[in-house]
Amino acid sequence: MKQNLRRVLAALFLAGAAAAAHAQPAPGVTARISDGSRTASFHTAGPHFVLRAGESLHPGIRPDFTAEFRGKLAVIRAGSYEFRAPCASIEIAGQPAAPGPVALGAGQQPFLVRYRRSAPEARLQVEWKSDNFGWEPIPPQLLLPEAEPDGEYYIAGLRLKHAY
Repeated sequence: MKQNLRRVLAALFLAGAAAAAHAQPAPGVTARISDGSRTASFHTAGPHFVLRAGESLHPGIRPDFTAEFRGKLAVIRAGSYEFRAPCASIEIAGQPAAPGPVALGAGQQPFLVRYRRSAPEARLQVEWKSDNFGWEPIPPQLLLPEAEPDGEYYIAGLRLKHAY
């Protein structure tokens, strides 16, 4: 009986380890924010926030910051898309994505949002639309981390985190 239980537990452990090896990275993008003298990078669900006067995205960064949000956008269906985010610039696959429509193929597209705080109260929300849906925030599950040379360790760390 104990041997059978051990075999079952060992099989479950090996199956879980195999699944973890193929786990997808957590959805989200890498945020890099700077106040001119200090810089912070962290993983976040997406390029969106609401801040009051005097608040910042990171405790080590002053409220007068600039931000870049980098990752990949998972486009489910090829087509014509439009993007908007007041007070920010958006690039998809290295090309400006606002204003005007952008033709995107299905698959993962490099995604970049640049933001510079210009008012005491700050808000950022990136929205998109296509022929298949109206204006809506980009769903966080469609934003994935960008694989950079030093980012490979980050992705591997995410996989390990989700494995245990």
